[in-house]
Amino acid sequence: MIIKPTIAIWLDNRRAKKGNKYPVKIRITSQRQRYYYPANINLTEVEFENATSAKPVPKLKEAHIKLYELERQATATVNKIVEELHTEFTIELFEKYLNINTPDYNDVFHCYQRKIDQLKERGQIKTAEGYETGLQALKLFTGQNHLSFAEVDKKFLEKFETYFLAKKKSLTTIGIYARYLRSIFNEAIDEKLVNYELYPFGRNKYQIPQPANNKRALPDTDLIKLFQYKPEENTWEEYAMDMWMLSLLCQGMNMKDIANLRYKNIQGDKILFTREKTKRTKKANQIQIVVYLDDEAKKIISKWGGDKTTPNQFVFPIYSDDNTPLKNLRKVEQQIKMINKYMRKIAATLEIKQDFTFYAARHSFATTLKRQGRSTEEIQEFLGHTDKKTTERYLASFGDEHKRTIMNDFVKQLKES
Repeated sequence: MIIKPTIAIWLDNRRAKKGNKYPVKIRITSQRQRYYYPANINLTEVEFENATSAKPVPKLKEAHIKLYELERQATATVNKIVEELHTEFTIELFEKYLNINTPDYNDVFHCYQRKIDQLKERGQIKTAEGYETGLQALKLFTGQNHLSFAEVDKKFLEKFETYFLAKKKSLTTIGIYARYLRSIFNEAIDEKLVNYELYPFGRNKYQIPQPANNKRALPDTDLIKLFQYKPEENTWEEYAMDMWMLSLLCQGMNMKDIANLRYKNIQGDKILFTREKTKRTKKANQIQIVVYLDDEAKKIISKWGGDKTTPNQFVFPIYSDDNTPLKNLRKVEQQIKMINKYMRKIAATLEIKQDFTFYAARHSFATTLKRQGRSTEEIQEFLGHTDKKTTERYLASFGDEHKRTIMNDFVKQLKES
């Protein structure tokens, strides 16, 4: 027996538009999965109740007629599929015979694009670009223009992983793609667009590959070499060296936060700031980070910082309030690229074999604290992480030299006992 889907006129009252109005949609429910199609009508909750009543007020009569005509067309299309074609209902057949090409919230690709647009509106360009990369990976794998949430199960994700491994993508990269998709699923479930039964991640389901433990942190011996190195004054090499050291001395502050520093953030011998990465999280989860400045950090700020005219002025001439978020992002990327270039030259001069970048300063700070015996909770507070697990991933394994010292002490103790 072929089961017909149910059809309803639905008011999407999750996000109010101008005048406290909400978009009206046609909702199709098939096998516990819902599909939404816009009616291109916005109504208040009171207007919606009146427009869908048997006797609407005159000003809502046109909306009443349009909505029930759309419902009639959707019902007729379902009947054609089930009764005339004698086949199981699918959203693809429904869209084909109704000639609708604008699938709504059930489409994974649509939800990706909605997320990307929201991020760009908020100025989170880098994150938006990450989601765009994840979306393109999915489209490349499926070769389709539409992907329902119901299609994305454990088997789908395992094939997705195999496909990109064959394309020489690392498990780290595939894990990044999967985490973006998991985020899309989580939001869709939170908004009650998708049933939790369809969630493909977690225990006994698809396990996202964990990122490889790239040893980005520098050993103590290499850090000492860097501290002792004196680049030529007033050169790009000196600037790169100083900015790398500033990140290390300021608790692993990343370049985006350095670029966003204003003089009002510097209060006496400390910097108070909230990470750009967490500014848009719930206020309860935001952490104000306190960085105590030593003489070396103060010297770097004094050397490369601009003249203070107002408390709201940026410390370093990287960002500008006149720039778009995209332009400021590109400025930060240029800074990181330039610093990486000169730090690699310094590494070659000092015979530091490990390839490291600007980001290594943050990992080196965290790992050095770990080697000194600081707790993960202490390091978490210094880094400004809201989740202890994030801090644990930061902490690189102890280097070979440190392990050798531990083993020598262990054997020495055995011999003396």
